[in-house]
Parts: sequence; C-alpha cells; structure tokens
Amino acid sequence: MKNILSLSALIFLILTSSAVFALVDDKKDYTLDLKTSTLVPKFIGKVKIIRGKVLVGENELAKGDKIYPKNVIVTSDKSFVVIDLVDETVLSLGPLSEFTMENWGFRNKSDREGTLSLIKGKMRVEIKMKTKEEDQLKIKSPLVAMGIRGTEVLLNNSQVKGKWLTQVALIEGKVVLINKASEKNIPMTKDDYIEVTEGADVAELVRKLNEGEIKKYNTVIAPGEKHLMDYPPMAINEVVDTKEAGTDGGALVKHQAVEQTTFSNPKESGNWKDNLNKLNELRKKR
Repeated sequence: MKNILSLSALIFLILTSSAVFALVDDKKDYTLDLKTSTLVPKFIGKVKIIRGKVLVGENELAKGDKIYPKNVIVTSDKSFVVIDLVDETVLSLGPLSEFTMENWGFRNKSDREGTLSLIKGKMRVEIKMKTKEEDQLKIKSPLVAMGIRGTEVLLNNSQVKGKWLTQVALIEGKVVLINKASEKNIPMTKDDYIEVTEGADVAELVRKLNEGEIKKYNTVIAPGEKHLMDYPPMAINEVVDTKEAGTDGGALVKHQAVEQTTFSNPKESGNWKDNLNKLNELRKKR
C-alpha cells in the first residue's frame, strides 16, 4: 500500500513539476488562471497560411508565428495571410491590407472581448464560437462598426474617386451595422451587402448578394482558404502611414499603390485619361 502511495505521489510531483516548468518556459505567452488552473494565452492567434510578404512592424511573418494584441499586420502586393485565433475564429487578409486587434481580453473560447479593426484592404472573419454576451466582439473600419457573435463576414476598405469606401457582405449570422458618420443603425441578415462611403450626407447602398457572388464567396479555394470580397469598379487601395493613422484608421495617404480593378468594358484600352479623352472626342462629334 505504501509503495502504491509513494508511486502516486511521485507521479503527481512529476506532473506538477512539468506544469510549473511549462509555465516558466511560456511565461511570455501565457498567464495562469488560478480559478480554473488553466493557461490563458496572451497572443491572439497564430499564422496558419501565408503567401508573399506580410509584416508586423519591421518583422516579416512566417507560418506558425504568434500575433499579439495591437500588432499592426501589413500585407504587401499579391500577399495573403490566414490567422487562426485562439477562440477558433479564422481571420484572412488580402493584398495591401492593414489590420490590428484592439482591446483583446481572452478568458476562454466563449468568453472574450476584442475589436477587429481593418484600417484598409480586404478581410474575411469567421466567428465559430458565439460570445457569452452581445457586443463582446466588434468588427470595424474607419467608416463602420458592428457587434458580432457567431458570424461570417467580408469587409473591404478602399478608395473610390478620392473617398474612402467600406463594403460589408454578411455570409452567416445577423449584425447591426453602425455608420459612424451618420450614427445610423442598419440591421443585416444573411447574404446582405452594404456600401458606406465617406461623408454623412451619402446614403448607404443596401442590396442582397446575387447567386454568383454567393456561390463564389462560399467556395473553398484550398484547405483553409476562401474568397475575399471583390472591390467595386475603379477602387484604389492606398499606402497609409499607420503611425499617424493610429488604430482608428484616420490615415494620411502617402502615395498611390495599385489599382485593384480594370474598366468594366473589355474593349477599352490604355489608361483612364486616354479613355476619358476618347469619350470627350465622341461627344464633340455628336
């Protein structure tokens, strides 16, 4: 009997020591919740898929790297990244995008709060675990904000004709979108699409996704990858100074980057100035 007790005590000591050593080794990335005796991660997630150059500050990310609250993730031209968050949320960012997680607080997969902030570019967010309370998780751009629970949403932020434009497409769930400028609340349900343009005097464009869009946005490209939302015609993404922009995304444009879409008429060629001159010449002849 004594031998059995001694063996049990030894096993307990080994297990306890291992847990302590693990905590010491991971003290940078975990805290110990004394109420539940569980390790709580300080990071928000890890890079699952990456293509092209993706930066946090001056550091280039690689698969498996940890992402922390308030890290500003910047993707370059033709790059793409998928991040698995610790609450099982899947976050995807497209080319020329900037993103940060604000106000992150994680206790467990169903009890957490935070704000996913898209400064510019393309983002897709799949919230798999519902939050305990409404509005614990939020998604925002410089123009809109929305509280989310169990939701899959696409969000773009780009420039059209010198004004910022936010596009939102709801793939699953229900949300109430807030136009920050007008303070108008807009309920959204599955397959709803909304455009909000910079300026309180501009009305929102609200419609349903068409069958082609629904099929495309629900298609799995490769394991862990789904389509991001298309920019509207003539949308241009910009390179911004995130130090001056801050997490609110009130950005100063430094220089023009890449035009994201081409003219809708495939017969047109040349740059936009050439095409505009051709149209003016046609009007004169009439």
